[in-house]
Amino acid sequence: MKLFYIDLVYPIGHKRQNEFFINILSKIIDTKAYVPKNYYKNIDKYNLIEESPKLKVGRFKARLTSFKITLRAAALSRKEKPKYIFIASYDTIIFALCRIFFFKKSNIMLLQHNNIDETTNRVKRFFFNSYKKKVSHIVFEDFIKDYLITCGIDKNVINVIPHQINKKSTSNDLIHKTMYECVALSNSNDEDFITDIIKSEKSTSFFLDNKIKIIIKSKYQEFDNDYLTVFNGFLKEDFYDQKISQAKSIFMPFPVTFKYRMSGTLVDSLSSNKILIGNNIPLITHYNSKFPNICKNISDVNSLKEFLLILKNNEITEEQQNEFSIFKEEHSDKKIEKIFTNLFKS
Repeated sequence: MKLFYIDLVYPIGHKRQNEFFINILSKIIDTKAYVPKNYYKNIDKYNLIEESPKLKVGRFKARLTSFKITLRAAALSRKEKPKYIFIASYDTIIFALCRIFFFKKSNIMLLQHNNIDETTNRVKRFFFNSYKKKVSHIVFEDFIKDYLITCGIDKNVINVIPHQINKKSTSNDLIHKTMYECVALSNSNDEDFITDIIKSEKSTSFFLDNKIKIIIKSKYQEFDNDYLTVFNGFLKEDFYDQKISQAKSIFMPFPVTFKYRMSGTLVDSLSSNKILIGNNIPLITHYNSKFPNICKNISDVNSLKEFLLILKNNEITEEQQNEFSIFKEEHSDKKIEKIFTNLFKS
């Protein structure tokens, strides 16, 4: 076995991504995975080295299970002695405590999600610093790599792998009539920004008067005047896919703490040929510089309303279609497979 693929946290939102990575890595290198049995539908059973337990519900139980998974994964690495250990997601503190138990000659590759942003916490920064120069890092964007370099990490151990496109979003089965000018369905939505939108609508009735339909997911707020709809609660995958397909644009009102990580919402938006709107966080600024015609950064509720009014009266242009095509090419299976192939040759 040359590569051992493990996920130590199993976020529900990363299910498609893990399936994609295991399948594409299996084409390039001898890959075995330590994942829950029957958790991933599209993974060849021969890739499964051993069934791992599923995480328990609740913060303490989930962390305890993650700790057990990490220790068992470390034991399996010592037994199998892989050249590479690919860790798809992990708990910063648990990994720091358990890293010494992994096979010492393996090249540990950490796929970074929110772990970098968590280093604003002094305790997590201490644990992150304890291993940051002793592993390889995989990030989704160049600007994240640039930040890690400023943290004292050698650029040669940081690899940029594009996030795969959402093929479900590009499927013809999901083409529906446009019903919403904009949707904002991420769990990362900033509640303060949502509050400002609701307050503005109560005082101006902008969305109602201009017949601009927008739907926003909140953690706890609710509002509905038939044009601005804010809801909370569990979001089913089918509902999410349907609303994305019915929208003209996707809005990411993310908090300023969302800095050095990728967003599945962004990928779903551009995979679906939907204009992306976001506030001034590094990810949106980065994509606005790369794709200025399909990614718009806004600063407040008024600039959001101004842009939606413009968007309502315009159709997709040829320039925008070209940028969507470039995005899909840069994030294609072929592109990602080529990068991984070159990575394991070096």
